[in-house]
Amino acid sequence: MAAKAISRSSSSPKSESKQGLVVTLVFFILATIGLGVSTYFGFSEQETLRADKEKSDATLKNETKLIDFYRFQSMLYWTYISTVNGFKPEDLDIYEGLRAKVEDETILPKDAKYDPNKEELKLVKTRMDMLEKMAFKDAADKDLTLKFDKTTKKPSNTFDEITTLQSKRYQALKERFDKVEMEKKEAQEAEKKSQDELAAFKAEINKKFAGLTDTAKKEFSEFTTLRDQLRKQKDELTKALTTEKTERSRENEEFTEKIAKLEKKSRDKDIEITALADQLVLTKTKGNDIGKNIRPDYKIVSIDRTGLLPYINVGHGDRVNPQDTFSIHGIGTDGRPLPEIKGSLEVINVVGEHLSQCKVLTVKDTNKDPILKGDVVYNPTWNPNSRKRIAIMGIIDLTGDGKDQIYELIAQLERQGVLVDAYLDPATLEIRNTPGISPKTDLLIIGDGIDSVKAPRGIINEKMAQLTKSINEMRQAAKENGVSSVDLRKYLEMSGYRVPKNYYEMGPNPNPVFTNKPNPKGGAPVNKEEPAKEEAKKAEPEEKKEK
Repeated sequence: MAAKAISRSSSSPKSESKQGLVVTLVFFILATIGLGVSTYFGFSEQETLRADKEKSDATLKNETKLIDFYRFQSMLYWTYISTVNGFKPEDLDIYEGLRAKVEDETILPKDAKYDPNKEELKLVKTRMDMLEKMAFKDAADKDLTLKFDKTTKKPSNTFDEITTLQSKRYQALKERFDKVEMEKKEAQEAEKKSQDELAAFKAEINKKFAGLTDTAKKEFSEFTTLRDQLRKQKDELTKALTTEKTERSRENEEFTEKIAKLEKKSRDKDIEITALADQLVLTKTKGNDIGKNIRPDYKIVSIDRTGLLPYINVGHGDRVNPQDTFSIHGIGTDGRPLPEIKGSLEVINVVGEHLSQCKVLTVKDTNKDPILKGDVVYNPTWNPNSRKRIAIMGIIDLTGDGKDQIYELIAQLERQGVLVDAYLDPATLEIRNTPGISPKTDLLIIGDGIDSVKAPRGIINEKMAQLTKSINEMRQAAKENGVSSVDLRKYLEMSGYRVPKNYYEMGPNPNPVFTNKPNPKGGAPVNKEEPAKEEAKKAEPEEKKEK
């Protein structure tokens, strides 16, 4: 028994310790579960609050945009109404920013909730357009607009300013109206006075007429008879005068016809004199006058064994291009170039800045006067330092068949950089191009058809006067400006231009024909200065203004 008691007593503390542990674990689990539940509900509430905050922020942002929209409307109408209590510069900056948002329609929220406001936005933009299209006038009839000025960030005018100006305009119109009314009143009074005076005069005449005696009536009857006789005599004289006038008119027509015939004879004589003068000019220029200007600087620096492919010391730095042609001249005993032409050559390849390969086109005498190294090359319309300027008149026959090829020559010259200051248009027989012959013009090329006494074939008599006038004007302009003249054939020979082999020997065609066709490129050739010179000319007036 004692042993049992001892065993029971020894087992009781262990049982109690296990129960305490279980109770402790139960309470720990319950506490943990409670803490988890409370923590969950706490975080859930925070997420709800965060979502509500974001929603409120979005609503606030949209409402702020809407407030800006209505704020813009108030600023829009206020800036157009008056600037007496105007905005500050920073307010105008805000207004300009809001205006830009209205124009690109970003001032309204994108939320569908605010879509009804889009119609109001369209209405505001429509009103803006209507305001900018409104136009008024001041007292001086100057247009006043309400267009938005981006520089000042406000309308160019306001209704307040326009109202003030309109009041002044109204006052000016009212003063003009009052003045006209006063003048009208004065005119009416003057008219009434004149009518009263006329009525009084009529009454006085009637009174006097009523008192006329039979003698006065008889005198009046005699006066009427005399008047009728005078009218009859007048009619007879008028008839005789008409007959005389007709006769004199016929005589005047005959006299006019005689004058026309004399004028025609005079024109024919003028044409004959002009042609003879042209012939004299050509006679003077058909020598080697332009050959005196040949410089020894540009020459053949090497030549192959065949003598057909020489090199010359000019290249792209000297304004030389393929297909450019030159005449070839020997060197005299005095070391100066000879004016006589040995032959001609054409540039086929520009090798360097001052070197080009050429091919010989013509040689006058291969045995006695061959092409040699050191021979000088020359073209009267080429200059390495500046563009040459020329004028052209007459029939430009480049093939010897009498046909005019002036447009082909002009195109060739322009390709070489030559400026055509003036030329005689073969289609209209008028002088074309600007600036015309001037002191800057280097040469006047005279073609065929000018040295003939007879009218060139293909020109009707009515155009001869125009042809004579144009020729005289160009010749006089060349004389006044000191421009040298040269015959077409001499020019072509000196420039080495490609022509038929017998071109220089056969002489001008006896029946040259002016072309009646316009420039195939369309319109007249245009004389274009170098871009740098054109810009310099444009800059000159501005510099003068600054001074």
